Amino acid sequence: MSFFWYDNMFSCTAKRKQPQEENLPMRGLSFCFTGELSSIKRNEAEDRIKTLGAFSKSTVVKGLSFLVSNNPESGSGKNKKASELGIPVIDEEEFLARLTEAEGAVVTKIPVSGGKQGELF
Repeated sequence: MSFFWYDNMFSCTAKRKQPQEENLPMRGLSFCFTGELSSIKRNEAEDRIKTLGAFSKSTVVKGLSFLVSNNPESGSGKNKKASELGIPVIDEEEFLARLTEAEGAVVTKIPVSGGKQGELF
């Protein structure tokens, strides 16, 4: 959707409205994926969390919100580091449940003018 801003009488500039970040249900969260996911491709998972305000990291670092692992009990380096840093390690099923819940929370708002239906001004 584009909105037009009139710079003067003779020209206008189209500007695309950016999503309201404060309304994104995963805003500020970060995820790191390890191991092969069985029901979703990693790049699809990353794209979906990004549209909800979260971001993906390639390594386990302090401040990471979740490590998504195909085997949370494994002794992989990422799982060990997440455990040392106190980062929750979740499996694919829990990740998908959180993702589905967040996607269900996204509400598209349509601006409504102050006038009654049928009024021009």
